[in-house]
Amino acid sequence: MFQIANMSRDGSTLCWYRQLANVEYLAGDYSIADMATYPGLAFADWCGVPSGNFAHFTRWINDNAARTAVVKGMNIPPYVDDDERRRCAKSIATD
Repeated sequence: MFQIANMSRDGSTLCWYRQLANVEYLAGDYSIADMATYPGLAFADWCGVPSGNFAHFTRWINDNAARTAVVKGMNIPPYVDDDERRRCAKSIATD
């Protein structure tokens, strides 16, 4: 989220954004770079960073979110609804 918020000042993030204009995933093919980066950026809007202004990131986020393994991995612990997951994340981020 910090990366998107500081895109205009942070050359590496601007580089990511430009990269995603030309390729499907951060390293071209789906890789550990996407696996490591996705969880932090998946909640950008929830954290108050409007990712909708960044079309390439939005596409990348949606593409990652649609992957079966990502859905499974983001559902840990299992059977926790989205509201409870957000409540827990907020409590961690604000403590």
